[in-house]
Formats: sequence, structure tokens, C-alpha cells
Amino acid sequence: MKRLLPGIVLFFALICSAHAQIAQTAANSVRSQSITPKAVGNTLLVQCDYNGPAPLSAAITDSIGTIYASIGLINATADRSQFVSMSTALTSVLARAVRCPIPPSGTTFGEIYIVELTGGMSVDGLAQANGAATPALVTAPAASGDVVVAFCVTGTCSLASGWTPLSSFNNNLVAWQKSSASNVLSSFDVSSDWVLTAISLKPTVLSPPPLPITLTINTASPNISSLIFDDGTAVYVGAIIPQQLNGSSWISTGTVTCDADGLLTGTFTINPNYADSNGNVSFQFTLPGIANLGLQTMPLAKFQQGSTGFTIKEVLFKSLFLKSLLAVEKSTSVSLTP
Repeated sequence: MKRLLPGIVLFFALICSAHAQIAQTAANSVRSQSITPKAVGNTLLVQCDYNGPAPLSAAITDSIGTIYASIGLINATADRSQFVSMSTALTSVLARAVRCPIPPSGTTFGEIYIVELTGGMSVDGLAQANGAATPALVTAPAASGDVVVAFCVTGTCSLASGWTPLSSFNNNLVAWQKSSASNVLSSFDVSSDWVLTAISLKPTVLSPPPLPITLTINTASPNISSLIFDDGTAVYVGAIIPQQLNGSSWISTGTVTCDADGLLTGTFTINPNYADSNGNVSFQFTLPGIANLGLQTMPLAKFQQGSTGFTIKEVLFKSLFLKSLLAVEKSTSVSLTP
């Protein structure tokens, strides 16, 4: 950590594509660095280092309230120290200033290294050490396919075989490799006392969102779908729009037609991603001048049991409708088949 080039380094590493973008300043007193993430869902890995003991708190913050969790302990010698934190998966690509804590009296701030990793990450293994003799050496537990990132802070830290450099700013080293074994050796030649942290990271495998469930409107007896008055005559002939509540508004979710006998045909789709906090979905039918027919709120689980058919029977009071054009339900029923 030569003080001839004091500074802060910002490094975006989209590991999977080996893309790098580096920005730096020469202001040793500045403990924050602005960053504009590349993509929602990515992860920020942040290292802060100091010339002397680190702050008692290793809390890393930023200007928009991103949550960071410390990885391991503060790694320190009498002359230098470091700690690493990782963000939760990013929910926005808004620019933010990432801040390291204020150093204690007698200690000056060194650098901040920010590595943006593609996608969500969880910590699989960690190794930390410090010393005076070369090489700087740790062995991090890992699983095959892990991304291993090493932060080496010293006078001069040299790249070792098998590692890809992310940054050598100020003669420190940030490097990575993809693990193919159960342990990853980090061994870097150094020119003076050193602190070294190596972290094995496992990409977070997110379950794909559930697919919409499309059901055929049943037309065969006894599961005949219909929209009729209480005397058995048809209410309406033409297209009926099925809708599902997406949390704040109703969206079209299928195609249904009513014939001259009041019989319904078509398809009806339930999107599981629109379930409310209680696991329920809400749906209704609309036709010109009439809304909220067959309004139902049902557990999503009912639609996830393999049913392929949907039966709705809707009966309206005819006399009231003829007098006032009010569509008042006399009865409604919904069932799934098989």
C-alpha cells in the first residue's frame, strides 16, 4: 500500500463476461466512491483498508440504503488492516456513494475496492491471514464452480498463476478465479507486511417465476359454463373479458365468448405471480356495461393441482335488470376439472 499513489479505486467486475471498468481518484482522505451498477440483481463486494488499525465497526453503508453484511472479521496488523462486506442483490441501478467507516485516531484511510459481481451471490468459504514474510498465503474452502475473489493489501502484491487480475491499483491486488476444487490456494508475492482476504462465492440460483396456468372453459355436461338470467335466457351474446387483479389493477387474462344460449367457451388464465400476500388470486368477468361478474378470490393452490378445465355458472335476476339495467347476481359458482 504505497502512499506515493494514495487513492480510491472503484472496480466493476462482471465476472462471467470478464468485463472490467475502473475509476479512481487520488484523494486518500475520501472514504466513499460513487458507483452506478450495471444491472438489477447484481452484487457489490466491498473492501475497505487502512494504514493502521481498522475502525471497531466494519459497517459499510451507501447513500441509497443498500444493505451490506460483513464477511469474516477485521483482518489487521499493526500497520495495515482490511475488512470486506457484501451487498444483498441490488434492487435498482441507481447511482450510489459507497462509504467506508471513519478510521480511528492515528490511522489513515487507504483504499476502497468495489467489485460488482454478476447476479446474486452467497458466501461459500472464507480465508483471512496477515504477516510480514512473503508470500501472502491463505487457502479458502470452495466448491467447484465458485467464484473466488482475493484482496491483497501490502507494499506491492504480485499476481500469481491461475488468477485473473481485477485491479492492481496502488500496487495492491484484487484478483479472481473460478474454482474447480474443494480448496483454492491464494499465494501472492509481497514486498512488505500484508493482509489478505479470499472469499469463495456461490452464485445464487433463483427459481424461475411460476408460469401462468391456462384453463379451458368447460362446455360439456355436466360441467357446462353459462351466463344466463334466472329464467334461463341469455344475458349477452359476444365477447366476455376475464380479468385478474395484479395487485392494483385488473388485467385481461383470456378470451371467453357467450353464445345465444348463454353458453360460454374459450380459455381462462391465472398468473401465479399476481397472488396476494395471503396466497390468493382474484378474478372477474366483464362485458359491455357490466363489470364484476363472478368476482372471486380463491387460493392460488387450487389452480396448481393439475386441473385443466374451468366451469363458471352465473345467473342474474332478469326482472331487476330489465327495470334498472343493474346486473345483480342470483347465484354464481366456480369449479375446476378434472
